[in-house]
Amino acid sequence: MTEALHTTYSYKLSKANLYTSGGQVLDISKVIIEMNLYEDLFSPCMTGTIRLGDGSDMISTFRLHGNEFIELELDKPTLNKPIKKVFRIYKISDRDSDGGVQNYTLHLCSEEMILSPQVMISKSYKGLNISSMVNDILLNYLKVDSKKIGYITQTSGSYDIIIPRMNPFEAIMWLGTRAYSSKGTLYFFYENRDGFNFASYEDLLARPTYAKYTNSDKTTNDVVTNSYTFTFLKVIEDFDIMKASRYGSFSSSLNTLDIITKQFKPFNFNSVSLKNTGILNKEVTLNGFKNRFGTTFYDSYSNMMKYVVVKDSDPNVNPAVPQDWMCQTISKLGQLHLFKMIGTVPGDILLKTGTVIEIEVQMYNPQTKAVDLNSVRSGKYLVSAVNHRFIGDIYTCSIELLSDSISDYMPVPVNNSTKLNELIKS
Repeated sequence: MTEALHTTYSYKLSKANLYTSGGQVLDISKVIIEMNLYEDLFSPCMTGTIRLGDGSDMISTFRLHGNEFIELELDKPTLNKPIKKVFRIYKISDRDSDGGVQNYTLHLCSEEMILSPQVMISKSYKGLNISSMVNDILLNYLKVDSKKIGYITQTSGSYDIIIPRMNPFEAIMWLGTRAYSSKGTLYFFYENRDGFNFASYEDLLARPTYAKYTNSDKTTNDVVTNSYTFTFLKVIEDFDIMKASRYGSFSSSLNTLDIITKQFKPFNFNSVSLKNTGILNKEVTLNGFKNRFGTTFYDSYSNMMKYVVVKDSDPNVNPAVPQDWMCQTISKLGQLHLFKMIGTVPGDILLKTGTVIEIEVQMYNPQTKAVDLNSVRSGKYLVSAVNHRFIGDIYTCSIELLSDSISDYMPVPVNNSTKLNELIKS
């Protein structure tokens, strides 16, 4: 990558070294054809691929076999906020030759993805919150450097938990489904450029919006404006109320059983309670239209029913409190997948998974022949995945965006309409 002309697609590759287990160090920066780095809110580790055009047969010369590492350092010119990351090579694919040059793809992942399946945790935690357990697993079981731990949201509750022979990532994911705090109930464990994060959804929403983007087709001479303009934007999921209702997105029921006191308690949950407190934008995505039974999706509690034993031994043991997090977590996760877009923007080294961005979605008005703002779908989105892609001198970011709400109002249901009543009973 040359630095002669800086554009919104420019980048600086300061380091691309391959380290073999035999101690050799190879600079592969000159033979890279394409490179992709991936972050995902629903994956514990960063991954990547590097496509090489190899004229010296490094595979055979250095006996590449999976005990090699790639050290990368990438930045935008003059920014001085690089991504610095060490990956493990775990696979080689798509190997072919062309005029004496071998082309193949190196598949990369964080070293912890290789290590996690090799470690089993059988441990009892007593009187600790979930975030402390997660931190202990990262530091003492995976031996993660504390500098690689990005952000951990403190959780509430005091738990007595036995982890029954799980590998570290399995254990953290399992613990995450039980985590809650005053800041929220839906927790994500993921790695981005900052390191490993264990963050609540609500905590992510409370952070400052990273930037405002537009999907305008018009380009300008302003580098800053171009940096925050989508060159491609596509809706891949809009709504699926069958799936959402079945998964408890709108309402659900939790039934707890205390074996010691032989008490059975039902807890009904209605996701309208999340409005203005736990969603990205101001309005929920479903109104209160009533079906032929006179109920709405928000009070159809039998769509999702959970049964949990909350205390089954010593009454002095810290009990589980699933009513504080279970239905809420299910609902938030389900609603967050109601609307999904993917898009491409000029390369941004600071754009990362777990950030919230704002988008001005534009649409063409055929009557006025003008470009209007889509007031329903413009608003805040959670960046759930980022693909940093480098091909030649061009750096782009492909991002996945999720939203659980809309910026404009939902129509008020006319539940006393004669025609609608005929339709829902037909």
